[in-house]
Amino acid sequence: MASVGWLQFAGVELVNSTRASMLSGGLVRCGCATLPHALGDDPDEYRDVTTAPWFDITVPDSKDFFGFAGLEYTGDADGTAERGTTEVIGDGGVLGAPRAASRELEVTVLAVAATEAGLSYGLGWLEAALGGSACHTGCSGDTLCVYAACPPKGRADALLRYLGEVGLTDGPTRESVTRLAGGWIATVSFTVTAGNPWWWQLPRMVFDQTVAPDYSDVVADYDILGGGPCPDPPDCLDSSPYCTGSNAPWPDEPFPGSSPHDLSLLDPCYPTAPFTAARALWRVPRRAMPTGQGTVPIVELRSGSLPLHRITVRWYSNPTNRVPTGTIDRCRACAELTIPWIPANTTLTIDGRSRSTTVNCRDLGRTPSGVTVYGPRGGPFDWPVFPCSTPLIAELIMLNNSLTPDTTWRVSLAARTGAV
Repeated sequence: MASVGWLQFAGVELVNSTRASMLSGGLVRCGCATLPHALGDDPDEYRDVTTAPWFDITVPDSKDFFGFAGLEYTGDADGTAERGTTEVIGDGGVLGAPRAASRELEVTVLAVAATEAGLSYGLGWLEAALGGSACHTGCSGDTLCVYAACPPKGRADALLRYLGEVGLTDGPTRESVTRLAGGWIATVSFTVTAGNPWWWQLPRMVFDQTVAPDYSDVVADYDILGGGPCPDPPDCLDSSPYCTGSNAPWPDEPFPGSSPHDLSLLDPCYPTAPFTAARALWRVPRRAMPTGQGTVPIVELRSGSLPLHRITVRWYSNPTNRVPTGTIDRCRACAELTIPWIPANTTLTIDGRSRSTTVNCRDLGRTPSGVTVYGPRGGPFDWPVFPCSTPLIAELIMLNNSLTPDTTWRVSLAARTGAV
């Protein structure tokens, strides 16, 4: 269950019960005493309305508004899983594929003000703030942040949770207004919906270019195709003694691409020629894989003064946390991605949280990218979710002579849960 004392939407603090309590002189008594320290704020500033996010020096009534105290969040601890069922003619039915639906979060807050005009200003400010950031193309929502509990000193980051692709879907609605000795209060509710239903923790960096790999080498004539497709597990029932000679089954109909060795259907933009590869492997320890409902990778690559070529990232399960060697079997990789090319002075981010790729060319600003991310052997890329806290090995491969001293990379992991 999320702590109702603080909520941030689109980078703007909407709810801060501690601030509302201190500004109002105790008109409402609630909040978390350690919240200012967790946010890096000076507690004394919570008694100064000019430091509040809604204060506007050009609007005198803004100084008479004291903020919003959280009352209740509904939907924060609810799962969103759904699964269809198709009934069959006989007994029972067939389960469909499970999926996580969007998440609705209903927020109920208490608006606090010294005057009726101040209360009116605060409600108008809330409606404007819930409009979200000024997005342009490719924007599907904003980020909403809460704490899982009142954050003690030194553990604020560990308790922060956030939703992505969030937008207002109902409200805000003023449900009641009450005049008290010393001020005004109003109960207000609104509903936001997250297209990405998971509660995310802050990503944990597992390595970057400054972290020495556990193993590295330069491989001449590196073959991204590996000399052939990875074999499927054997089927020992395919050699029936009753199915030989004249009783042999019909063969598969031959067509281009029917054999995994046939590359005629491979995307021509996927490079297959052998190359000299710089290869490095890092162990990802168990502490970077918190137990939850899954962990996803975030890969950030920045080319240097030269274009970066032939980038491949693979992940391997490593239950015993063994030190990797150059004999690691690519067929045992549980996830793989390849990017053929990144131009010079460009940052590419492949984000498993939003399942999106963004690019920042020559530091001119980040924008969504339509770059194709390839899976094994140039096939479709499946966004990986590591379901448990088993240690991993991460492998990074690049064209050796495209690396420069200013080439950088960062690989992080973000854990998700279905409730907070």
